[in-house]
Amino acid sequence: MKSTFPFESTFQLGLNWIQEAGSLIMTSIEQPRNIEKKGIIDLVTDADKASESLLLERILHQFPHHSVLSEECGCIAGQSAHQWILDPIDGTTNYSRRLPFFCISMGYQVDHQTQFGIVYAPAIHQLYYAKLGFGAFRNRSQIHTSSTTVLQDAFLTTGFPYTLHSTEQHNNMPLFSYFSSHALAVRRLGSAALDLCYVAEGIFDGYWEISLQPWDFVAGQLLVQEAGGIVSAFSGESLPLAKSSIIASNHAIFPAMKEIIQQLC
Repeated sequence: MKSTFPFESTFQLGLNWIQEAGSLIMTSIEQPRNIEKKGIIDLVTDADKASESLLLERILHQFPHHSVLSEECGCIAGQSAHQWILDPIDGTTNYSRRLPFFCISMGYQVDHQTQFGIVYAPAIHQLYYAKLGFGAFRNRSQIHTSSTTVLQDAFLTTGFPYTLHSTEQHNNMPLFSYFSSHALAVRRLGSAALDLCYVAEGIFDGYWEISLQPWDFVAGQLLVQEAGGIVSAFSGESLPLAKSSIIASNHAIFPAMKEIIQQLC
């Protein structure tokens, strides 16, 4: 472990901003929603846009030369090697129905390396964060991946792509069926960022999902890795900052998950 985190002041600002955005979306959760569709089952609400606007305003006011990659606005190019990757609400469908498994995800990269990741689930008061080389934490308590060693005992989680209704490509059902009958259980919570946090905390032993975007996984990826786990593309290679199908687990069951996924995909 390093003795001093070089981006501590930026990290502290990120913590403040993500909690501010969390308070904003919680003040309006009981109000009528303005819901739009980006796809057949891909929703965006007024709260997503409000959260994103707050975070963009805070970041670009403090760091006008930084770039931002965010779900709703896309990429805002900057003039430095510093980039923020944001999901203003991950789990929008859950949020729109007041199911509390939603969060805000924030990753911060310098020269394409993630320096810190923060995931905040305001409805359930869970604040996850990791700093490169400093471990992973939930509400200031350090967390670690599970000690489960065999797939039969593994508690797994997954998600389904927003193209599920419109194309058979990237169909997750063969994997869902296999793991449901060969592992302890499989759950679907509806938030990729929280799924990764729960792998980091050892609640879930493993996670896989097809066709995630960077704002879904950048913060959670660092959390899993800093908690002692492993995250990769289905190929086993490192994740690019692009749409990816991912595996995340502890080191013990990762080889079995990867082998099965490669056989069935």
